[in-house]
Amino acid sequence: MTNNLENPANNQPCSCIFPDGLQYGKFLSRNIGIDKSKGRFGEVSIYKCCACQRLWLHYFVEYEHLSQSARWYRGLITEAMTKTITAENAVEILSNLQWYLYGGSYFHGKYGCSKGQIDVD
Repeated sequence: MTNNLENPANNQPCSCIFPDGLQYGKFLSRNIGIDKSKGRFGEVSIYKCCACQRLWLHYFVEYEHLSQSARWYRGLITEAMTKTITAENAVEILSNLQWYLYGGSYFHGKYGCSKGQIDVD
């Protein structure tokens, strides 16, 4: 498993490194659970890209009583990290990664790459 941006199979960038590049059917998903901290009810999953085998920690939260509140964050993780990830520590892990991808209606339909504390509250 590699965390650099090139696909280890062909040394080309894999589409999964782009915010809109990890599309349904092109990854395997494993549900970790629901982060109930602070009443968030954030959905936490680990995605595995079928093309390059990269692992991603994915966090999705939406507040149904607020319009344009849906947001997701996705960051590269290692196989070793998957053994310690829980729904409750996912926000901290994502916030401490070198970078992560984000998107959703909360960002007015835009997506991008950032680092630092993720905004889920």
